[in-house]
Amino acid sequence: MSMPAVDGAMTRRGTIMNELKFSCVVVACILVLTFPLTQAQSLTESPAAKATAQRVTLNVIHLTRLPFWVSAFVETRSTADACVATYNASSRVELLQPVFCDVTEFRGKRGIRLTSNLWAYPPDNFAVTITVFQQGAQYYGVPVVVTSCNKRNLS
Repeated sequence: MSMPAVDGAMTRRGTIMNELKFSCVVVACILVLTFPLTQAQSLTESPAAKATAQRVTLNVIHLTRLPFWVSAFVETRSTADACVATYNASSRVELLQPVFCDVTEFRGKRGIRLTSNLWAYPPDNFAVTITVFQQGAQYYGVPVVVTSCNKRNLS
């Protein structure tokens, strides 16, 4: 069985395709190697990168007058609008609904407000650990119960 003859155009096209593949691999390698360096540099130079994520614990002390609501303010000294909160652990997981994070000011201090509605009134030993992050946070203070209405400025 004989192999079909390969003309010059096919060989040239194959060479160009191989060169393009090689170029793409080289560019990808350069990006992979330089991206972590640029990220590390931007994090160390950015004034917003002061505090990392932090765990805070809320319990029955942080219940509001509204039935089944947990609401707390955590001072961060940041006014950045970017904040994230997620549950980490709880003594009563079945009671939890989504936790919300909102940037606010409380009693003249800047930080975040964490709120969550519970399915039922929790027992006295209720506790929930929430991992929080706010862009530009200088630190995370001790959670303080917030009983006022949903306002941007709670002071």
